[in-house]
Amino acid sequence: TLVSNSTVPTGFMGIAGNKGGVGVRFRFYETDICFVNSHFASGDGQKERRNEDYLTIEARMAFTDGPIYSLKDYIWYTPA
Repeated sequence: TLVSNSTVPTGFMGIAGNKGGVGVRFRFYETDICFVNSHFASGDGQKERRNEDYLTIEARMAFTDGPIYSLKDYIWYTPA
């Protein structure tokens, strides 16, 4: 139940759909589950860009069908 999806483009100027993240969220019995898949820039010299894109996806991904949740509501870690 409560199935929702979200997309965050991070490609050229933040609008092109060639890079970014997609997510789907749903409730399975009493447990909320969230899957996120992403496509980042490749190459050894793109580490900073990948990190920036991840932070953009984390900040902007929101699931709005049903209760409103942010991707951060599903992340179980403490950023360093």
